[in-house]
Amino acid sequence: MGYFFFSHNGKIDNNATGDIACDSYHKYHEDIKLMKDLKVTHYRFSISWPRILPDGTTKTINKLGIQYYNNLIDGLLEAGITPMVTLYHWDLPQALQDKYKGWLSDSMQDLFGEYVRVCFREFGDRVKFWITINEPRVVATQGYGEAIMAPGLKGPGTFMYQAAHNLIKAHARAYHIYDEEFRPLQKGKIGITLNFDWQEPRNKNNPDDLKASEIGNQFWLGQYANPVYVNGDYPEVMKVKIGNKSKHLNYSSSRLPAFSDSEKRYIKGTSDFFDINSIKDPSWLGSGSSWLKVTPWGLRKALNWIRNHYGDVPVYITENGVSDKNGTLLDDHRIYFFKNYINNVLKAIQLDDVNVKGYTAWSLMDNFEWSRGYTERYGLHYVNFSDPSRPRTPKASANFYRNIIINNGFVNQDNHPPFEPVRHTRDPNNLPMLDDFYYGTFPDDFAWSSATAAYQVEGAWNLDGKGPSIWDTHSHNGKIDNNATGDIACDSYHKYHEDIKLMKDMKMTHYRFSISWPRILPDGTAQSFNRMGVDYYNNLINSLLAANITPMVTLYHWDLPQTLQDKYRGWANETETVSDLFAEYARICFREFGNRVKFWITLNEPRVVATQGYGDGHMAPGIVGQIGITLNFDWHEPKNIEDPNDLVASEIGNQFWLGQYANPVYVNGDYPDIMKYKIGNKSLHLNYSRSRLPEFTDHEKNFIKGTSDFFGLNFYTSNVVTLKSTPSYKVDYNEDPDITSTKDPTWIGSGSPWLKVTPWGLRKALNWIRNHYGDVPVYITENGVSDRNGSLQDNHRIYYYKHYINNVLKAIKVDGVKVLGYTAWSLMDNFEWMSGYTQRYGLHYVDFSNPNRTRTPKASAHFMKDLIVHNGFFLNLNYPQNNHH
Repeated sequence: MGYFFFSHNGKIDNNATGDIACDSYHKYHEDIKLMKDLKVTHYRFSISWPRILPDGTTKTINKLGIQYYNNLIDGLLEAGITPMVTLYHWDLPQALQDKYKGWLSDSMQDLFGEYVRVCFREFGDRVKFWITINEPRVVATQGYGEAIMAPGLKGPGTFMYQAAHNLIKAHARAYHIYDEEFRPLQKGKIGITLNFDWQEPRNKNNPDDLKASEIGNQFWLGQYANPVYVNGDYPEVMKVKIGNKSKHLNYSSSRLPAFSDSEKRYIKGTSDFFDINSIKDPSWLGSGSSWLKVTPWGLRKALNWIRNHYGDVPVYITENGVSDKNGTLLDDHRIYFFKNYINNVLKAIQLDDVNVKGYTAWSLMDNFEWSRGYTERYGLHYVNFSDPSRPRTPKASANFYRNIIINNGFVNQDNHPPFEPVRHTRDPNNLPMLDDFYYGTFPDDFAWSSATAAYQVEGAWNLDGKGPSIWDTHSHNGKIDNNATGDIACDSYHKYHEDIKLMKDMKMTHYRFSISWPRILPDGTAQSFNRMGVDYYNNLINSLLAANITPMVTLYHWDLPQTLQDKYRGWANETETVSDLFAEYARICFREFGNRVKFWITLNEPRVVATQGYGDGHMAPGIVGQIGITLNFDWHEPKNIEDPNDLVASEIGNQFWLGQYANPVYVNGDYPDIMKYKIGNKSLHLNYSRSRLPEFTDHEKNFIKGTSDFFGLNFYTSNVVTLKSTPSYKVDYNEDPDITSTKDPTWIGSGSPWLKVTPWGLRKALNWIRNHYGDVPVYITENGVSDRNGSLQDNHRIYYYKHYINNVLKAIKVDGVKVLGYTAWSLMDNFEWMSGYTQRYGLHYVDFSNPNRTRTPKASAHFMKDLIVHNGFFLNLNYPQNNHH
């Protein structure tokens, strides 16, 4: 079911919904002002599939939905903010869920293709940064595995792999549609956003823990990154572990579907950049979300891991942020989070030579945090959800983030470390200056962005022809914390001009958002083309460009048209129907928007959703841009870096996590060998007739390989990993890597239980990506931290951004990673999926009790603005130093 139904069925904390959310549909102008005040250069937002295509298909094109995004984009551009657009951020049209069972259906790649084609067509003339899918891992594991997010299907060792398989192919389809039909004229980029929790080895001197870290990273990130960035196939450790376990359980084939050789070729290389979202050991600093522990070093480690595994791919951190539950305006915890996470990004760039191109703070404002509803707040700006006008108020972290943007980093005017960028592989577990704060500036053309996703902020769930997404259904079925829904969310459908103003105020250069497939194609197919939905995105793109903000557009950020889920079982469909439909959708997006959008991300975090490929297309002459995929990546930190087994665990974890998606795109069109080996052996052991990991055909491998112009990286946190003493043959994705993953109790937490603050993990991840996928341009397409109180004094978020972004700077300046941009997740508090509005990631507080969904800059928004204005970190800047949250 989609998120509308999911939230309306009482499955969100406090029965919250995204019906209004931040009311950004109406208040996008306010949001843009917040961004301008923050000095952000980019704004990452998502397009709501059902807003563009209400039933998920081009038969129901919603002109009003398109007009909303046109207004938002135009407002961003007018404010000098570059839009970064996510095409799918979880809000699948409900019609596609009902008709195809969402991402369980192979038909979804076709429906997604239709939807993205509408987005490219409507917005691509102004949007040059596209993200196909946001965090496919979340979609797949939590929507189709653990049943805690829309559509709420339970199949942890079966459905989730099929959904992931289809998401990867849908991503590839969108990439090829853009690359062949729209890029020559639109000249944009496209990639996928993957979430990545760095898997930290429990004991770095224990080989088993290091092995566990590698296994954890491969299962977490490699599952999606390996197909896209390596060889079009899953990591070998995944294939072997899952295959063996499947065999042990007498499955006829591995629970991990296999890509054919042709699929591997089709998937490999289908991203112009590496997008990671990086948002548990109980001693880590917490947040407003039980999963989010503050581990800034984990971001650096994750970035290095990505570089090491996927080469020098451009990495965009497309989400990074921290939550709280009180919404305080004095969010020192958020300042701490951003300071340390961003500093680790800086380390990854300057010390580790990771090619991180941008950082996106999650989120611009408090919003509907999926299943947590409005109980967790991630925003740089506080949103008063009890006020119908949804006023936004900057938190302290907004000012901190602003300062980082102004300075373009952390600048010490008197003392610069004597490091030159290196041009060789760095060991993520042996990085220089890992614990030191790095003062310096980011490259002059560094992309500063904040991000949102269509379902999380747009609201207007059933207005102007938009079709229902799987998240509409999921939330309407009461599966979100407090029964929250995204029906209104931040109301950015109406308030995108406010959102663009937020970005302009923050001095952001880019904005990453997603296009809602069901808003463009209400039923997920081109036959349901919704002109109003296209108009919305045209307005958004035009407004962004008018604000001098570059749009970075994600084609799929989880909001699959419900029709495709119902008809084809979504991404789990065993045929390629959904992938073909995704191709149609992507083609429409390229056609409609590609003349302005030059940065495309096919899928956001397919590891969360599970990815799919794109179809062949006829190029539109003269449309030139970049297209890639955004992969979420939790860095898998070896428990003991001196223990070879722990190092192996780290590699396996990274391959299963990131390599599954990056390897096909950036390496060889196929999954990592470790995935194929492990899943294949386990499948054989369980008497499966074939591996549970689907195979790509040679044709698919050739089609997938190289289908990304950059590496979109969503990074939030890390995990400590070690090898299990004996393999598990349980049919479960989490068991297939045969690693134990925990959180270090010393890591700082957040408003989300899974998010521990590990800024260094981001730098490690960037280096790992460069090491594995080459010198690919990396955009950090999500990075942020949650809280649960929505405090405007969000020092924890400032801390998070400061240290994570500093690790990005290290990756650039010390490590030589080609990081081209950073996206803070999120511009504002919004609907945080299963958490509804209980967790807040925004740089701006959104008052969800106010019908106007007022946005208020948090302290972190001011911090981010200063950071952007200075384009780095200077020793004499007064960044909040609070670090005890």
